[in-house]
Amino acid sequence: MRDADLLQAVRGAMAHEIRMAGLLAGGDSVHLPPVDGDAEQTVVGALLETHARPSDLAPLTAEHFYGLFAREVFAAATELERRGSVIDVETVATELHARGVRGPLSEELIHLRDWQPFCLLEHVRQSAARIIELHRQRQLIAQMQRVDADLRLGAIDTDQARARLREVIG
Repeated sequence: MRDADLLQAVRGAMAHEIRMAGLLAGGDSVHLPPVDGDAEQTVVGALLETHARPSDLAPLTAEHFYGLFAREVFAAATELERRGSVIDVETVATELHARGVRGPLSEELIHLRDWQPFCLLEHVRQSAARIIELHRQRQLIAQMQRVDADLRLGAIDTDQARARLREVIG
């Protein structure tokens, strides 16, 4: 691929992202980065309902979650599992409180737990895989945005841009 083609591809992808965010469309709608709130709720709900444990969902980690509360719940459940503790609304609420998370924790956790009360582990694993894939997409978009900005500022040349994009694409 020629340097000009790479630059055009990066700019085209960035223009698409900007349009998706509603910034060029002139509309009032703003779209989130790739995220599946239902998948995140399914996973943390299954943890709270004891349909799954964090280790059942490896390689999923707390960092894969887009939603801050879901990320905190998964991290708390992971720590509880590491300690050999029960993972339920009460223990997760206690762990979240110990981590400095404030608010009506029990009510929020009950809502998450009751999201899909009879969820099969295979469905939870599919949701976990979706969360991981969307995390990878967000990483790629963020890297493309950084490369685009650096190219526009002249901070990098096209060879450096190509190398940075390859790091993320693998």
